[in-house]
Amino acid sequence: MQERLDIPSDEVAILLKAAGLAPSKAQFDEIVEAYGYVRAMTARLRSGFGYGSEPAHVFVPERT
Repeated sequence: MQERLDIPSDEVAILLKAAGLAPSKAQFDEIVEAYGYVRAMTARLRSGFGYGSEPAHVFVPERT
């Protein structure tokens, strides 16, 4: 089973308002539930990579 963080619904409401969204009550409830999973997932992502860690910046194409 996936981990879910308990996120206060007022925090989600502030984020939705800042994004200019006005979901219905049913949509809002679903967003609140899903956002807990999103926050748990993003907490597991590795971070702290430097700009030079981007593969596009270290790729050296071979000339043929």
